[in-house]
Amino acid sequence: MEDLAGLLWVVAGALMAAGAGKIVRPQSTAPLLAWLRVPAPLLATRALGIAEIVIGTAVIVWGQALAHALLAAAYLVFSVLTGVLLARPDTVSCGCFGHDDTPPTRLHLVFNATAAALGVLATLDPVRPASLNLTNTEWALLATLSVLGTVISVLALTRLARLVALVNGTIRPVQTFRIDPHLESAS
Repeated sequence: MEDLAGLLWVVAGALMAAGAGKIVRPQSTAPLLAWLRVPAPLLATRALGIAEIVIGTAVIVWGQALAHALLAAAYLVFSVLTGVLLARPDTVSCGCFGHDDTPPTRLHLVFNATAAALGVLATLDPVRPASLNLTNTEWALLATLSVLGTVISVLALTRLARLVALVNGTIRPVQTFRIDPHLESAS
């Protein structure tokens, strides 16, 4: 599994980026949580963002089986939710990276399912950074490629769908969920 450390760190980095987006712009994800009947959706969105950052950090820094299992569980939930949103007749944003104009796509589903699978594999054979026998140059290269992979993944998941739809002429307005005012005031 150590050969897949970079890929594992890319999906952990993407989870951290999504968490940061939820903390900075909770109003993008809160309507989806309200639709799922999660109480105090704005507060829950921020808590989810913090949890995503903690999980991603734990995967990259400590690499324990529990962190990998939590990563797998998070991406499994995201896979199911993406499938549900894709089955809707209208285009709905999940607000996963703090953007409310990005529709979920099959790319999101494949990325989430692949990330969940990587998390499961890493749970069975944990990738502990301390046990990687790398030179300073190899560490720098691994870190650089992991960051680059994370940036590319986030851009693909946030902007590629919109760009492809625009080029194909199939772009549709993205519908956002509305928060019940009673739930919003609880946040």
